[in-house]
Amino acid sequence: MKYVFMALVALVSISAQADIPAPRVQNIQRYEPKLATINPAHVAHPGASSFEINYTKNTVKMVIVREWYCPPKAACAMVMPEPLIVELPIVSIKEQNCGIKQVVALVDKRPVDGNLTQIKIQDISRLTCAFFAAVESKATYTTKSQTRGSKPSSATSKFILKLARQQQPEESEARTYEFTSGELLQGYEHRNEVPTSGSVSISDDTVELSVDISPNCENTRPCPMYMPPPIQAKLPIVSIEKSFCGDKIVALLDKRPVDGRLQKIEIVDYSNALCEKVILNLIELDYTTQGYDMRNGKEIKTKASFRFN
Repeated sequence: MKYVFMALVALVSISAQADIPAPRVQNIQRYEPKLATINPAHVAHPGASSFEINYTKNTVKMVIVREWYCPPKAACAMVMPEPLIVELPIVSIKEQNCGIKQVVALVDKRPVDGNLTQIKIQDISRLTCAFFAAVESKATYTTKSQTRGSKPSSATSKFILKLARQQQPEESEARTYEFTSGELLQGYEHRNEVPTSGSVSISDDTVELSVDISPNCENTRPCPMYMPPPIQAKLPIVSIEKSFCGDKIVALLDKRPVDGRLQKIEIVDYSNALCEKVILNLIELDYTTQGYDMRNGKEIKTKASFRFN
């Protein structure tokens, strides 16, 4: 009876933990202009500006500072004008090649004698391809008005953006796990090599893998006089699928347009799992590379599986 009571208490505790909502992590991308052409109808004397895409709140926010200006020989109050702050709901997100997103946020009140306010911005924060030239983000801020008895009017401001530098306190701390076991599954030229040690670090946006490889020689077989290179990769996270029994994380970097190589890491993270399944390894990881061998004229694919604790 005592053991039955303890089992019931443990089951209630697990259920209670499952009902506690996880803390909400803000998914925000910030940009600042490299070049701006601001219409005087929006801001006559613009200063610094910034853009923020908040995927958690589903909004886009633009801020343009108004510089203090006083015409010659005029008496002006020494007060800084308020900035132009526009925050709009996102109405569409179109995913393009290589992880580029076209985000549109707008409010249209023209049917009730109001204005249309729209921000279009290109989000390049999760690029999965390498380019010979740097990819630039662009944004436009457009306003249109149409009142009864007057002609419609419109104004557009254009921006070329760069990713804003994140402040140090916002940088997340990576979780690091130590290698416990693993194997080279396919495509590796030397089958007598085995993974021996290593680690994987997972942050909010990056996976970093490092695994040492050593020759696996039997006493009756000669051993090569060299140490094979380690498996090393640092890839951006492109998707996270959360579930009650762990998180599925995919990190990907496609450089095939540059050097013909694709790297991919697929992780099952059981560290925060709440299901009853008993997991001996906190992290199960598959590492895949894919490319084209110009010498042999054929595609090469390698794969390895590792476990970490």
